[in-house]
Parts: sequence; structure tokens; C-alpha cells
Amino acid sequence: MCFVIYKSKAEAQKKLTELQKSPDVQIARNWEQRDIVATVNPYTLFVEHLPEETTEEELQKVFPTATAMHYNSDKRFVNLAFSTKKDAETVFRESENLKMKGVGIIVLFGKYGYNWERNPGKLQKSN
Repeated sequence: MCFVIYKSKAEAQKKLTELQKSPDVQIARNWEQRDIVATVNPYTLFVEHLPEETTEEELQKVFPTATAMHYNSDKRFVNLAFSTKKDAETVFRESENLKMKGVGIIVLFGKYGYNWERNPGKLQKSN
């Protein structure tokens, strides 16, 4: 399999026609790149690659400004909510090389909303 990017649509179409006529090529297609719309929720963070046996108490210590948490220990990820965009952004920026128990974790902005009640200073635990 091979992907080739050309400088212009005209050049790409010309090469596609040539490839389709070649007996050595089984499949030749024209693929147009589409714009990707990435929407994030500026109040939430998604944290993955957590070490095994991470506890909610440990997460609370690492992310003390989080106001809500949905922790899935089986899949080793947590969704965190913050009362302000600034709190979420600060945690995101400060977590670039963050480790827990010697394991590098990944912190990204969440893609979806959350239905936890925003209550600054009081962490809402999930079941």
C-alpha cells in the first residue's frame, strides 16, 4: 500500500489515470482530505494510561482542583471536571511530563460534556 500527495489536483488526476492503466497496479484511488472538526470541552480533562491499582485518593492528590471525577479503574482512565476553564487549562499545561508511580500518563481535554454538578472545592465521586 502506498499513499502519494501531489502539488495539485490536476497532477493527482493525471497520475491516477496513469496508475489505473498500469497492469502492475491492482487498485488506484483518489482520496480527498476532509477538514476534521475537533471539539473539546474546556472544563473537562481525560487522563489515560494510569498505573494499575491507582486509587481515587491518589487522583485527588494529583488533581486537587478537579471538582468532579469519573474513574474507570478497569480501563485505567479518569474523566475530570473543573469549575473554570482556567483550572482545566492550568492542569493540562502542567501535566506534559506528569508521572504517577513512575508511569507517564496522558492528559487531554475531554471531548464531551459531563453531567456532574459543578461544586467548587468538593469532589464528586462516581460509583
